[in-house]
Amino acid sequence: MKVLLINNTSAYHSGCIEVINFYKDYFSNHNLDITNDFNVDVSGYDIVIANGEGTMHHNAKKARSILNCLTKAKKSMLVNSVWQANDLSLAKMLLDIDYISVRETKSRDEIYNQIGLETNINLDLSYFRPVDIINKKSMNIVAGNKMRVPKTKPKRPKITNVGEDGYIDIFTQSWQDIVSQLKVSKLLVTGRHHEMYAACVAECPFVVIEGNTHKNQGLFETANVNIPVLEFGCDNNTIKNAIKNIDTYKDEFTKLFTFMKSQKPPRFLDYV
Repeated sequence: MKVLLINNTSAYHSGCIEVINFYKDYFSNHNLDITNDFNVDVSGYDIVIANGEGTMHHNAKKARSILNCLTKAKKSMLVNSVWQANDLSLAKMLLDIDYISVRETKSRDEIYNQIGLETNINLDLSYFRPVDIINKKSMNIVAGNKMRVPKTKPKRPKITNVGEDGYIDIFTQSWQDIVSQLKVSKLLVTGRHHEMYAACVAECPFVVIEGNTHKNQGLFETANVNIPVLEFGCDNNTIKNAIKNIDTYKDEFTKLFTFMKSQKPPRFLDYV
């Protein structure tokens, strides 16, 4: 089978690399091409799959380009996706897609409420990647990245001065390195979705700050757990207070990690 994967995010950070590696492994027995050219000729492909992570929200121009490409394919899939705050004209394009899988219930419900379309839910594909744990020094509080606050630099500032004794950075470190560090850490503080996912792989509790979509809250809703998401741009006192109260949610983290371990990786070809 000749397969085309569009929206190659692997240049962004190591979590995205693992997402793309999932596709590569899954389609290893097929002829897989990967591109970021949304104007590519799709006529020669049996199936065109769009990796929707980080893209399908707030009427992004890239989201429309992806859907335009998919609607020209013989068979099409939008997977590993968020869906939020897109207008009805964009949502109606989903009706021409053969298979859709989002990562959490908030995206699923938004699509259904817009156009009455049922979609599947699968965890972010990075979660299903095997990780060979390497030795790391044990740490208490590990700080990661936070989302860009308007008019501040650098674009992806680290979280600092919240009592941390170590850092991770998904933009510069490998997935293996990050998961291994979190495996021997007591707590992560982050505003990054994939850093949070790395903590879930490592079963490390975390304080998470709201991102640019509902994907963090959506994971908790999907797992039916009561874990707070701090407000975007929150100050250090808010973060410190959340760290102080983290043991309150011990059972909820256990429930979250148990739920995620129970999930199976998607089998895309079952829907072709």
